[in-house]
Amino acid sequence: MLEPCMTGLLCMFASSYNGYMDSLCINSQEVMELLDISGSNIPHKYIEEKCDSTLLYDAQDWLVKETQEKFFVRKGERHVSDTPEWVKDNKEKIFISATSVFDAILSEKKPINKEFDCVAILGSSRKESEKRIDYTLDLIKSGLQFNELYLLTGERKIWNGELTEDEKKEIKESKIGLDQNIYETDMMRYLFNAKSDLDAKIIDTKPCNNKEGSNKDCSRNRPNTVDTIEAFLDQKYCTSVAFISRAPNIIAQYESVAGVMHDRSPDIYIEVIGGSANLNEIPQDKQDRAIYHILMPLAGALFGSYERVSEKISEYNGQCPVDAKILSGYKYNLSYRNKS
Repeated sequence: MLEPCMTGLLCMFASSYNGYMDSLCINSQEVMELLDISGSNIPHKYIEEKCDSTLLYDAQDWLVKETQEKFFVRKGERHVSDTPEWVKDNKEKIFISATSVFDAILSEKKPINKEFDCVAILGSSRKESEKRIDYTLDLIKSGLQFNELYLLTGERKIWNGELTEDEKKEIKESKIGLDQNIYETDMMRYLFNAKSDLDAKIIDTKPCNNKEGSNKDCSRNRPNTVDTIEAFLDQKYCTSVAFISRAPNIIAQYESVAGVMHDRSPDIYIEVIGGSANLNEIPQDKQDRAIYHILMPLAGALFGSYERVSEKISEYNGQCPVDAKILSGYKYNLSYRNKS
């Protein structure tokens, strides 16, 4: 069964998520709608109903390049970025066009297994870290079993530069020892100890894990997920690991974790799981920023899955792995096709 290239690619991408990302396969047209709104000129050949392996490789290169360019607007350091103008100008249209895909990316990713050798909470901002800790403790109360618990942190200041009024208020009202110069490692320790008596080991990471001879750019101020996972593997071997993230970052962090594990420890069973996020909790005047924070991990995940999807293209020899049950009753909506 040959499917349109973009549907096939997104189904290949979704196939590693055990149902979590099926919406990207079922509603692949929504991703095309987003690209159309962003101003991308979608080649007609990628959305025709017949697609061979050569065209699939070309389409993959195009999709990764376009989502990197349209869904990211970098401004220097990691986490410092501007919302693209096309997002600011089309908030309502974006919500209408990508409802199913957004719902999937923002949803909870529950654990498949109930027992793990290790559980590892991935560090983030203060609010995000707290939600990840809360989610982990809720899972433990619900019966999640494990041998060891880890807090994986990046050795960087939580707040850099001039503080906003909200940040000043947060520090002033803090009951866990927050101050303007606190580092992520200390913050994670304070947050966890304030909520639980469980023993949680900390593995803190500096950019590039401080490895001599690394050809990575180690000038950045904050380690990324790959650095963090490499530091974890350097210090600990687990037969299985549940990494705790939170929507909408679950898919991007899954690709980073899976990539490192594939290269270094393919025998370790992993899951990247986490709680849901809710757009309805975000004030109207900040929703364009919220949209951007959904688009960024989607682009990051598509980029991170490049080798995995390329392997699937090769394995299927152009026959896209579209599950007939997933696409049962699905009708292509190609109204967004290139007008030329």
